Amino acid sequence: MRAYLISRCHGLATHLLSARAIQDIAYSRSLSEFRDVLTPTDYGARLMRVERINQVEKALSRVFIERMNYLLEISSGGDKDFLEAYLRRIELQNIMRILRKIVIKVEKAEILDELMPIRIPEAVSLSDLANSRSIDEALSKLEGTIYEGSAKLRGEKLIIIEAALRKAYYEEVLRKLRKIPLTDGKRIEELISLEIDLSNAAASTLPPAHGYNVEVAEKLMLESPRGLKLKRFIEASRSPSIEELLNKLPEYSDFIRGLLEGIELDVMLLRSLWRRVYAQRIQTYNNFFYVIRYILACEIEYRDLRAIAFSIHHQIPLEDRFKLLISAGVTEA
Repeated sequence: MRAYLISRCHGLATHLLSARAIQDIAYSRSLSEFRDVLTPTDYGARLMRVERINQVEKALSRVFIERMNYLLEISSGGDKDFLEAYLRRIELQNIMRILRKIVIKVEKAEILDELMPIRIPEAVSLSDLANSRSIDEALSKLEGTIYEGSAKLRGEKLIIIEAALRKAYYEEVLRKLRKIPLTDGKRIEELISLEIDLSNAAASTLPPAHGYNVEVAEKLMLESPRGLKLKRFIEASRSPSIEELLNKLPEYSDFIRGLLEGIELDVMLLRSLWRRVYAQRIQTYNNFFYVIRYILACEIEYRDLRAIAFSIHHQIPLEDRFKLLISAGVTEA
């Protein structure tokens, strides 16, 4: 079953758009032109007769989710257990989206319509969560789940709650990674370690950039198995200024600067992961790491297309439009 899963990912990857194609699509002058350019691709059927920006975004997300659900359908055993844990990143996005919508008082029906229906055992009922009238009520519904650490953060700002949710996600992924053979799991562990490092780097900015106590930042950090030592990030978080923080974490200075400039954490994370993944060549055809590479490529393609559609709708200038692309400037291996 594993060989079939990996083989299908090799085949499905041929459907993905190249970085060059994404950049060409970014020149679209209207949503109708954007839709027409994508007609011969996997997105064509979903985008047919779609007019409004929210419909375009939903169509793009459905293609992404269909691809992920298919991988779950053709996986089994330990591979499926790990993929379900890894794809909780989508559940995590859904939870964070619900919390943000609760803050601005969006109706439940509208919230649910924007969620991505990934077919994994729910850690928490998203429908029930979306029915919450406040952040504190929503957090109370996370008790007894893998995200229960966040349930103790009632009254905290979203930036802290979301960091705690991410930590819980990484802990779950590392637990399930043990089900992947060591020969394949090493590269995956290195990639997850990078993601944890980046999350730790983001948490380390909380005291100098946002005025939080070092103890708060430290609780949001996690030791990564193949990354920097946790004490490096804790020490950096004690920096009295951003400049000193950057000097203590030179490996992630560009990442931190991007966050401080207002670029979304998810975008910066994926940009860094994309560079790492495509800097590596996979020596064997039948390596599970290729499945993770395919998943990341799908998510980045989806996010780039969504960013282009958003830019067109809001008439963002071309030079700024390209800055939103995760895949821009990355050479494909």
